[in-house]
Amino acid sequence: MIALLDEYRTQLSDVCGYADQTVENYASCMGMFARYLKEQGISIVQAQGTHICLWIAQLKNDGFSYSRMEHHRSSLKIFYAMLVKLNIVTKSPAAALPKLKKNGPSTVMPVSKAIVFKLLNSVDRSTWMENRNYLILSLLWALGLRVSEVTRLVIGSFEPGHGHKIGLLRVKGKNKKQRALFVVDKLYDNLMAYLAHPKTLKFKRLIFEDGKYYGIKPDPFKFKVYKIPLNQNELLSIRLHNKGLSIFYGISISVISIVVIGLAIVLSSFDLNLDFGGMSAPM
Repeated sequence: MIALLDEYRTQLSDVCGYADQTVENYASCMGMFARYLKEQGISIVQAQGTHICLWIAQLKNDGFSYSRMEHHRSSLKIFYAMLVKLNIVTKSPAAALPKLKKNGPSTVMPVSKAIVFKLLNSVDRSTWMENRNYLILSLLWALGLRVSEVTRLVIGSFEPGHGHKIGLLRVKGKNKKQRALFVVDKLYDNLMAYLAHPKTLKFKRLIFEDGKYYGIKPDPFKFKVYKIPLNQNELLSIRLHNKGLSIFYGISISVISIVVIGLAIVLSSFDLNLDFGGMSAPM
C-alpha cells in the first residue's frame, strides 16, 4: 500500500501537475479509504464499486462538506485510473461513483461594491503597514485573487511599463497554473507607490562609510540607486533585496485577519441608508 501511495503522489505531482498541498490532500483521502477497507478485511486493489459508494455515503453521514467529498471522489478516480494504467486492475471501480449533488442553493454570495468601498475607506493608510493592508484588500477584490495567490506574489511578479498606468501581474494559482492580470489606473499607482517605498524593496547590499552603515537599494522603475543610512535597530532586521522575495512578506495569517476583522467592523457599522452615490473608487 505504501508503494502504491508513493506512486500515486508521483502521478499527482509529475503527471497531473498538482500543487504539493493538493497532492498531500488526495493522498490523505486515499489513506482514509484504505483504512476503511482494512477494517473490513479488504485490500485497496480488491475494492469494488459498491465499497466506494458506501464509503462516500459514510462520509456524507459523518457530516463531510460537499467540497470535501468532491476531494475524496476525485482522489479515488485518479488513483484507480492509475491502477488500470499499471495493469494492477482491469477496470476502475471508481467508475461507479455518481456525480455528487449539492444540498440546497449555494451560500456563497458576492460582497457588494458599497461594503468593499467602506472597508477600503476604513483603512488609515498613514503608515507603511496600513498601506500594505490597503493594497492587499485592493488586490483581493479588484483582481479576484485568492489569499494563497496574494501570499505567493514576489517582487518579480509585477511588470510595469505596458502602457500609461498599465502593468502586468503574473499570478501563480491552483495546480501551479499561472495567469497574467492587468493592473491599471489607481491600483497601478498604489502598487507602484508601495513597491517604491524604502520598507518594501529590500537592500541589494550594505556598505560602511564614514563610520555609518548604508543600505544600497535600486529602484527598477526609475533606474536609480539610493543610499539610505541605517541605525542599529534597522541593521538587526535588515533583509537583502531579491526578486524572489514576497512582496507582502509575513502575511499568510495576517491577510486573513485583515479581511475577517475588516469585514466584521464594516458589517457591524454598515447603515443601509448611507448615500454612496458620490463615492469614487478608492483604487
